[in-house]
Amino acid sequence: MRTARLPFDIGVAGVRLVTVVVLAVVGTHGCSSRAPTAPVEAGSATVGVPAARPVASSDPCPGVSADAAARMQRVLRDPSGRLRGAYPPAPALTCEILRGLDGELAEPSVRARYQSLASENWDNHPPLARVVDSLGRDSWRYTLIALTSHWNTDVKILALRAFQRVPSRLLINADAATDARLAQTERAALRFLLLAVETTPRTIPGSENATIHGVYMDALIATLDLLSGERGPGGALRTNALTDAELAEALAAWRRHAPP
Repeated sequence: MRTARLPFDIGVAGVRLVTVVVLAVVGTHGCSSRAPTAPVEAGSATVGVPAARPVASSDPCPGVSADAAARMQRVLRDPSGRLRGAYPPAPALTCEILRGLDGELAEPSVRARYQSLASENWDNHPPLARVVDSLGRDSWRYTLIALTSHWNTDVKILALRAFQRVPSRLLINADAATDARLAQTERAALRFLLLAVETTPRTIPGSENATIHGVYMDALIATLDLLSGERGPGGALRTNALTDAELAEALAAWRRHAPP
């Protein structure tokens, strides 16, 4: 298995992945990730948080067939192992995310965009930002949350940022049924992203990989703040710059908004 630098162009129309301190703009094409300096093991977080068990695609998930669950999960995994060991593995989709995603993928255009990001299409995939941003503009919430579990960290970051731009239900003048559905979706998203932050190391070894992972963690924590309505001092969205004690406090606050 090759672990050398991957020869992918990460820029389309001048957009490239540039990391400056804590600000990054993710490239719109190809894979910007690099081989790790050391393997990253799941659960090796630098802050102690309780691990939560993801629902594997082989587990029973009422409302979704085993075949459908496997197909949806397969898009998010790379059997070729391009980046194996470079980044912490993402959690498998939970039942509530699988059910919501299954419903959204009934729309052919959503299904086509989602499947275009599968490993088998990677060498000929369309620009990543174009695909993910279009899902955000159309407010396909479950699809975006599912993509935060993609094997490629660029896709994860793009999906989190696109989800942040989707209007909150609090900003939508909807009828009671629609409001209740959106509230359920946002709670499901909050629970899944809590699972991700609880089972993902805050830092990893390396240089560029470590920086990209830090950008992902920043986006993950900021999205949890947006979904929960919680904020840091001065009302700002928080980032991975939190101390361990501050993260523990944030986790407790986020959990209050995501009852089982």
